[in-house]
Amino acid sequence: MSSPDSAYYDADYFENGIKTQKSSYENYRWLPERSLRMANQLKTMFPGSSFLDFGCAKGFLVYAFWLLDVQCYGYDISEYAIANAKSEVRSKLGSNKENTPNVDVVVAKDVLEHVPYEMLDAELTWMKTKGNHFVFVVPLGEDNKYRIPAYEFDKSHIIRENEEWWLKRFKRLGFVVDRFHYHLEGFKDNWFAAYPFGNAIFFLSK
Repeated sequence: MSSPDSAYYDADYFENGIKTQKSSYENYRWLPERSLRMANQLKTMFPGSSFLDFGCAKGFLVYAFWLLDVQCYGYDISEYAIANAKSEVRSKLGSNKENTPNVDVVVAKDVLEHVPYEMLDAELTWMKTKGNHFVFVVPLGEDNKYRIPAYEFDKSHIIRENEEWWLKRFKRLGFVVDRFHYHLEGFKDNWFAAYPFGNAIFFLSK
């Protein structure tokens, strides 16, 4: 599958994904118990750091950091999502990579699986120029299927690889793999009980 362009990630993708068969999103909205839990974890792990949420969608993680008085910016290709972000953080979000500031920590959650194989190295290399530490959360696959079947519902999902594949990719591009987990509190909590090896959280540095 080729990469959907920015127009794919429209109102139907975020608000009517199941009905339109574009994604598994329905009424994509601010859920403080999820975003604040993750933001608090990251704030504790990287005290005093600034953050970039790569693939920020409507900027809910950025908003959570704003509530915690932590500097955070967001980048996303979806003009619809950014236009529908909370007003308090809309100025911190953008779709232009050239205007994306450098930070201490780059976060990409549920994003890298959308990137075509032939574009992945370029995207990761660009992110490497924007920060010193990296937190990448990706769904894991096996035999071209996700370990969590529900991830198949999103037609913009492309990469279905296991943890070893991702680790080799990161190392080949010069990232230092500090550690990885199948689960940490605040990251993909809703899937862990049923699918303990369905997601990976990679902590990388330069």
